[in-house]
Amino acid sequence: MPSTGPNHRNLSHRIHVRHQPFGDQRFPLPGEHGTVVWNSRSHRKGRKPRWQPPGGQAALSTRTAPFRWWGWEPHNLSWWVGFLFTIGSVVWLVNGSLLMWPVAARGFENWSTALSAFVGGSIFLFGAYAALAEVFNRRPFLEVHRTGDAPPSIHLAHHPDQPTPREKRWFLFAVEFGSWAWWLNAAQMVGATVFLIACAAGLLLPAGPSFPERPWYWDPQMIGASFFLLASLMALVEAQEKIWKPAWKRLGWHAAFFNGVGAVGFFLCAWYGANTSSPDSLYWGSTFSTFWGSLAFLLASYLMLLEALNP
Repeated sequence: MPSTGPNHRNLSHRIHVRHQPFGDQRFPLPGEHGTVVWNSRSHRKGRKPRWQPPGGQAALSTRTAPFRWWGWEPHNLSWWVGFLFTIGSVVWLVNGSLLMWPVAARGFENWSTALSAFVGGSIFLFGAYAALAEVFNRRPFLEVHRTGDAPPSIHLAHHPDQPTPREKRWFLFAVEFGSWAWWLNAAQMVGATVFLIACAAGLLLPAGPSFPERPWYWDPQMIGASFFLLASLMALVEAQEKIWKPAWKRLGWHAAFFNGVGAVGFFLCAWYGANTSSPDSLYWGSTFSTFWGSLAFLLASYLMLLEALNP
């Protein structure tokens, strides 16, 4: 839509952003209305783009609401992503704590750690699916409105003629080969699925079954954690302004960083478990890695929750 009003001081403009790549993108507005600075991760999480005034000034946030540290938004898919990963990380932290400081009853410890691992892995799988669904159900349009010299209001919209529709079509699954976000969350989904194989196998260990432990228990953990790490590295790149420039001030960048730390912890847990039999190596290598990896995942998950609560 063209700008209207004297000297182009009034603006109503639409931007289609569905197939934009990773990193920051800049969309000049018609007339002398500045530039919209857009990021694919922020857009997917429902966070409003920044606005850069004319004349090369620094980009400004268009967010005006006070910062929220906690909240309940079950209607928001991005909230579910952060919430599910937070709950799953808490369960994994319980698992790591039980392994680090075992209780006296050996049988209870074995079953509790096996069950908590399976529950935590299952919640991670639901969280990974929610994150993938977040990609192909994101809002593909930006509606920019500006009157006079005031900063513009920017709405994320599903339809170009309806900035905040009450109803929209919901997709349970879709493939977007041209989307960086789709590939990184597909990698995370694969990792969570393979990792759950190890968690399911872990439920059989307390019963003492005779099956090869490495290919069914340790190897799926290493493969799953490798996919988690790949997804985290891709998420870091997506959140950055440029591929080589860390985004220190963005919640999404720090969430991706600590997800990567958690993935390294879970990989080391499986690697030490598969390659050492020393009690000290198993405790400080495998068990301790589960504990600090879970802590890192919990911090990353809470940061994702903050992303959703503070658009």
